[in-house]
Amino acid sequence: MLKAAVCCQSLIKKLQYQPPLASQSPVSLYATAKTLLNIVRTHYESKEQLQKYKSRSKNGLLVWEKIIAKKYFAVPGRLLDIGCGSGREAFALSQMGHEITGIDISEEEIQAANQLSKRLNENIDFRVTDGICLNFPTDYFNYITFWSQVIGNIPRSHSRLAFLKECFRVLRLSGIISVSFHNREVCELQATKTRDNSIK
Repeated sequence: MLKAAVCCQSLIKKLQYQPPLASQSPVSLYATAKTLLNIVRTHYESKEQLQKYKSRSKNGLLVWEKIIAKKYFAVPGRLLDIGCGSGREAFALSQMGHEITGIDISEEEIQAANQLSKRLNENIDFRVTDGICLNFPTDYFNYITFWSQVIGNIPRSHSRLAFLKECFRVLRLSGIISVSFHNREVCELQATKTRDNSIK
C-alpha cells in the first residue's frame, strides 16, 4: 500500500502543475491541449504507424517488460494498459492470467486490437479514450502500466498531473503502477517530426 502511494506521489511531484500565463484563458489552454492531443491521435492513425503497431501485436513482451511482469505482476488481477496501441502488451499480459483493459487515444489502433482479440479468442476490454479522464470506479485495478512514450504524449503539465491523479484514483491501495519513459532526446525528435508532418 505504502509503496504504491509513494511511487505515485513521487511522479506527481515531478510533473507538478505550473500556473498558466496570465494572458491564457482556461478556454485557450483547453483548446491548445485538445489541438496537441489531436496531433498525437493523427500521428498514430497514419498508415505507417498503424502497420507498425499491427505487425508488433503478436510479438509479446520485450525482455525488460517480461522481467517487470514476472516480478511485480505475478498474481493475476485487473490490469489497465494505458496507450495499448494494437495490443502487444495486453495480449501477452492476458496470457499471464490477468483481466486486461486496454485504452488508447487512437480509434483505429483499438479497432485493430479488437479484431485481433476476436481472432485469438481473447476476452480483453479495449476502449478509446485520451487517458486523462479514466471512466472506471475508484480502487478498481490491481495494476496499471503506461510504458514507452505514453506520458510524453500527454500535453501540458496540468494534463499530465490530472492523468496521474486519475491513475492513483482507479488503482487499489495495494496496487502497483509500472511506468517507463523515452529519454528527452528521443521525445523531442519524435515531437518535431510529428509536428512537421501535421503541418504538411
